[in-house]
Formats: sequence, C-alpha cells, structure tokens
Amino acid sequence: MMISFTGLSASLALTLLALFPATSSDRATWPQCKRGWDGRGRVLELEDDDVTLLNLKNCNITTLPSDAFNTTVPKLEEIHLDENNLQDIDASVFIPVSHVTLISLSYNKLRSIPIFGAYSLFPNLEELYLDNNRILSINDDRTFSLCENLERLYLTHNQIEYIAPDIFKPLINLESIDLSYNKLTSVSDSVFHVKSLKVIRLDNNLISYIPPNAFSDLSQLFLDNNRLSFLYANFSSVITRPPARAIAMSLYNNPWQCACLLELMEDVKGAKSGARYAYWEYNGVLKSCEFRGMVCHRHTLEENVKKLS
Repeated sequence: MMISFTGLSASLALTLLALFPATSSDRATWPQCKRGWDGRGRVLELEDDDVTLLNLKNCNITTLPSDAFNTTVPKLEEIHLDENNLQDIDASVFIPVSHVTLISLSYNKLRSIPIFGAYSLFPNLEELYLDNNRILSINDDRTFSLCENLERLYLTHNQIEYIAPDIFKPLINLESIDLSYNKLTSVSDSVFHVKSLKVIRLDNNLISYIPPNAFSDLSQLFLDNNRLSFLYANFSSVITRPPARAIAMSLYNNPWQCACLLELMEDVKGAKSGARYAYWEYNGVLKSCEFRGMVCHRHTLEENVKKLS
C-alpha cells in the first residue's frame, strides 16, 4: 500500500495524515493533501499498519525535524522524499523507520550525505538515491558503515570532488554505483574494491588519471567524457583476468593520445571485453585522438597528471 502526498504549499511542513480505512488493494494513493496539520511537521500515527510506501515527493519540505517520523509502520519498505528543498539531514531522524529497503532523496539541495552509520541505520537498505543534489565529498567512514545489504547507490549529478579510499568497503553486497556527472579528477586504487561490485558509472567527470588495479571483475564500466589521455598498460586484460567476466566498457570523448588509444584498443580486442569507443564497435580505425608520436608515453603523461593534481 502506498501513501502519496504531493503539491504542498511552501509554508507547510512535512506531515502525514491517516489513510482512509484499509482496503483489500495492494497499493492506495491519496493524491490530495488534507489541510489538517499537527503544527510541528511530524509524521502522524498511521491507522493502517499495512502501509509499504510513503511518497512525499514535491512537497516543498525544507527540513526534517527530529521527530518527523515519530511513528511505527512495521511494513514500511520505501520512503520517497524527492524534489523537495532539503539541504541538511540529521540521520537520527530515520531511526523509527530504519527497517526500510529503499530511500530516495533525489532532486534536493543536500550538501552532504547523512551519516547513517552513526546511528546503526538501514541494515536492510537495498537502494539509495542521492542523485541531483549538491554533495561535494564523501569522506566520513561511518556514512555507510552498517548498510551491508545495499545493492544500488545513485550519486549522479552532484558536485563530488573527493571520495575517501575505503568509504564503500562496508557495502559487501553493492552491485552498482553511479557517480556520473560529478567533478572527480581521479579515483584511488582502493575505493572500488568491493567484490560484489559489477557496474561503475564514472562518465562525465574530470578524471585524467586512473591508477593500476583500480577496477576488477566488473561487467560494465563507463568512462566517457572525461580527460583521459591514457590508461595503464594492459588495462583491459587486467580487469578481465580470469575468473573475472567479460566487461563492456564505454570510453568515448576523451583526449586520448593516439598511440595510447591504439594500444588500449588492441588490448581490448585481445581481451574480448566488448568495449565501445565513440558509439562504434572498435574495428581497428581510430575515431578521435591526439597524435604525439607512435609510442604511448605513459610514464611522461602520468607524471604530468600527478604534477597537476
């Protein structure tokens, strides 16, 4: 069963009213918000214990007071707070609803990720949406410390410049992470060392350098629209080394040095990784690169990148 509140005026705080008497349907919505609030922005007690989804999208919510979820909904699985005006959230506000499997905070104005681990939150969480916010960095080791069941993490369209090396280490079941459209210039050699991780999106960043052994055993890797002029030797062969599966890579629109790109594409062919460059399957013809000689001057390029970082 789903509860939906949409279109609140900007002056109204977050409030949840009881549903109409329970029906036999699996999902029920309440498209209009009834004008009766508790005056303190709290989620009121629900009369229906079968509620599974709480929809508070586009309600002009600017803050979540400490008792916002001062209620017990034993079957609640999803909380949607998308398209509001939230800037900062104290993670403790979610303590009464820590059993949910999905949290969506997309399209807000968050400047940082709530420190969920500080309150032992979300042991059952499987999906977390933090895309389209204003997050600058992910650097507190407690952030995801107890979210062991998280499988999908969405951080696209933020302003992330830095990620602490071991920040994702507790996420032992993480399968995909989307960090596209951020401001990353490099990645550490350990940040994506999560055995379960299969899909990484790093396209549309500012990445100019990727260290050796940054990735392993992936099924999809997106590096389009960055500032890469080279990758380390045998890049594709290393990340597809048995028992790793074949990988589909997307690499187009980077300022490749021609010799380095040619070397990479030959490696891709040898590894049978299914990589794409500029939307075409590689057929031995370079689509776009900068000619700087017939040898990939990887060490020189790497030193130049490190000096600039």
